Amino acid sequence: MGRRRAKREPRPERRDPYARHSLGAPWPVWLPASPEHEYDVRMQKARVTVSVRPEVLAKATRQVKQGKARSISAWVDAAMDEKARREDLATLLAEMRAEAGPATPEEEAWAKSVLGQ
Repeated sequence: MGRRRAKREPRPERRDPYARHSLGAPWPVWLPASPEHEYDVRMQKARVTVSVRPEVLAKATRQVKQGKARSISAWVDAAMDEKARREDLATLLAEMRAEAGPATPEEEAWAKSVLGQ
């Protein structure tokens, strides 16, 4: 008599390579099935260890619990990015002042009105 073949487990369902994610673009097959992991897969990251004051950690934790940040790491990343942007802007403004001189009172008044201050 011939051998009996073992019953095969059903294949796991494959993700449709042409499915669309929340942004409406086709979902690449090599990405994880969950859109919240999109940042993790596409961005290169470096792991660092930082020391923070307890009150700052409490604020970050609160932001995560309220759904305003995905994780403490994401919150810290956004804060570091904001700090870098502000420094870049300060450098640009210093270069502009060096080139054109300080702003006149009229220019300062215009800038404040545009910025809503």
